[in-house]
Amino acid sequence: MNDATKALDVILSRRSIRSYENKPLNDTIFEHLLKAAMAAPSAHNQQPWEFVIIDERKLLDQIPEFHPYSKMLLGCHRKHTAGSHCLAVGLGMVGSLPQKGPNGRLE
Repeated sequence: MNDATKALDVILSRRSIRSYENKPLNDTIFEHLLKAAMAAPSAHNQQPWEFVIIDERKLLDQIPEFHPYSKMLLGCHRKHTAGSHCLAVGLGMVGSLPQKGPNGRLE
């Protein structure tokens, strides 16, 4: 199997996960996730994003109050069963709009 076929297999076997286990992730996993996220392409290699890891339950519980697409954070309690709809840690991406330089062009 060549590299292109392997890459296509990975893309086509992608799936959405909506149930989470109540167990911590180690720093190595987060490092791999962040490296993959930072390798994503962007126009003119601007990379207009920052990544935030939130592992404090109080902060995670507040996110659905202002973010309409964060319902997976609702209903999480300290004691929940494996496979429940709950995230123990959130990885967020914050984007920024490009700025115009003195010549009026986007930088």
